[in-house]
Amino acid sequence: MKKHLFSILFICLCTAGYAQFDSQNISLLGRFNDLAVNPEPTYGIRYQACWGWADTLTGKEYGILGSTAGTYILEVTDPTNPVLRDYIPHYQNDLIWHEYKTIGNYLYIISDDAGTNTLQIADLSYLPDSVNVIYDSTSLFVHAHTLFIDGTHLYVASVTGGPGGFSSMNVYSLANPAAPTLLRKLNQDFSNINSVHDMFVSNDTIYASCGYQGLFIYHYDS
Repeated sequence: MKKHLFSILFICLCTAGYAQFDSQNISLLGRFNDLAVNPEPTYGIRYQACWGWADTLTGKEYGILGSTAGTYILEVTDPTNPVLRDYIPHYQNDLIWHEYKTIGNYLYIISDDAGTNTLQIADLSYLPDSVNVIYDSTSLFVHAHTLFIDGTHLYVASVTGGPGGFSSMNVYSLANPAAPTLLRKLNQDFSNINSVHDMFVSNDTIYASCGYQGLFIYHYDS
């Protein structure tokens, strides 16, 4: 029944076009827009992906926003007045894909764009003054599609580059959050999975959307 309903809605959207509705129970409090951000030439994308982080010591709140050329760190403690606190440049200026996750005061930055990319780890504990990039390397992988943190495990999907080349999903230890270490590749146990597009992880149980192959549920036994 849910599948049929989705199909009907999708057809309606495709045939009738998009309709814009007034917001419901949502109010715009603040806005950030860097006019210097260049749009990516194919799709015109300027921003992609966002994440939030709260400093438990100071109570300040931050928004993390990806752009074509890097990552903005915005203080949103006063949501009506977002303040740019720092910027982390990437290696390209036409990116269309960033993903972010945090554990403690560490921010993990990935991109799935072709070309030169890295895994970046930033220490947010110096905010609001600045952030400190403590890891910026291709030793684990060059680019990846998405990531999820559960406990002290970092799950990274559709990984390209690094030891062994492409992998549908990898699990890394965050026992030392500043230096993730590879624990296991999904391909070692399930070589039939071509890629993992998205995932949700709880208590090391992974709900993995594997594109056209379907939804798979795995449990990582550490």
